[in-house]
Amino acid sequence: MKILEERLKRGEGEIKLLAESLDDLWHLKYIVEPGDLVHALTYRRMEEISDKIRSEKREKKPVYLGVRVEGVELHRFSNRLRIHGVIEEGGESGSYHTLNIEPGDNLKITKLWRKDQLERIKEAVENSSRSSILILTIEEGYASCGKLCEFGVEELFTCTGSRRKRRDDSKGKDFFDEVMGHLRQIPAEFDLLVVAGPGFVKDEFVARLRAQDQELSSKLTVLDTQS
Repeated sequence: MKILEERLKRGEGEIKLLAESLDDLWHLKYIVEPGDLVHALTYRRMEEISDKIRSEKREKKPVYLGVRVEGVELHRFSNRLRIHGVIEEGGESGSYHTLNIEPGDNLKITKLWRKDQLERIKEAVENSSRSSILILTIEEGYASCGKLCEFGVEELFTCTGSRRKRRDDSKGKDFFDEVMGHLRQIPAEFDLLVVAGPGFVKDEFVARLRAQDQELSSKLTVLDTQS
């Protein structure tokens, strides 16, 4: 998270923030509350006088709105914070609208700030510079990868494959290639890749990864686990 602007007087005023990750959206869920005024760029079908006599669907247009908050929801699987309330600034005042905040979006929050909310913003800003860690667990015929976040683990992908009858079965190589393909599609902003799992499958996968992908191998840490 980044602080873009801050105008406070005696604990009241506005702070403009840039949400950079799902962790930031999680923090914002506990910062934004009913009664706050939140401004953000959004998309809305703006109604004009001539539209009232038309039945066709109007195209959504970008518009900067100020919404008096009534509810906040974090949708983890769509990487989106939904801020619902009544429009006060930007057009169609009095109408309901939902602001969808995603990583990369900025928003301006105007409110009477509590000390714990300001401390949470400071914490989010500091944590944005910490190492990003991926955890891949792999065993025979199954792999799961997630990103370690402040709220828990964000699942990135899972893979399933056929169980091999022999260790030299080509099905294992195909399964490893599929897992590596998913890893390569993940944005490269992570610092550490932890591979964990029981038995020889993990070791075979790590050996194949080191032989085929130098970039991923440079971030690799291996852990043994019990089955």
